Amino acid sequence: TQMLIEAESDLTAKDKWGDTAMDLAMDSGHTACVALLEEAMQQVSHGRSVVIVALRFYAESGDEARLTALLERGIVDVLATDEFILSGHTGLHAKLMGEYKMEEERVNEYPLYKKAEEDHYIFRTKSGTWMVASKRAHVDRSAGFIATQGPAPLPTSEGVTWQYWDGSKWVPDDAISAIDVKA
Repeated sequence: TQMLIEAESDLTAKDKWGDTAMDLAMDSGHTACVALLEEAMQQVSHGRSVVIVALRFYAESGDEARLTALLERGIVDVLATDEFILSGHTGLHAKLMGEYKMEEERVNEYPLYKKAEEDHYIFRTKSGTWMVASKRAHVDRSAGFIATQGPAPLPTSEGVTWQYWDGSKWVPDDAISAIDVKA
């Protein structure tokens, strides 16, 4: 592992079975290797933080278990965007569309986003879905009117699909998307 780090290897590279060095270390219970790899991920390699590459890889590949493992080890908010635009819904809850910025507060150990100058929030529920609440009190109750159709590492993750509450049931809305402002 030390040789990989010293050689500035791509720590997100996969072997023929699709495993990274971190995967193999974690799966085999090699805690010293995991710690060393985590330390390496915090160093800058080729002008870019390796931790960002690793977290982005796990998020984009949908590997929520490994993404969560890295986040729980204190590598937080590296991948999460500071701000994004929620757009596409023109119906019942169109007022919830707009630019959201990350707050300092966290909900369920994930970032909380607030719409500029309005009391609208986007948060991750305990089940892993992202929900849009029309007021802060709804966040505390895990209630909202727009939500991802399933768990997602981030609201801006590739492939995330959204739905809205029509008053009696959840309705898929393929027009809704969350786009990173810096993308």
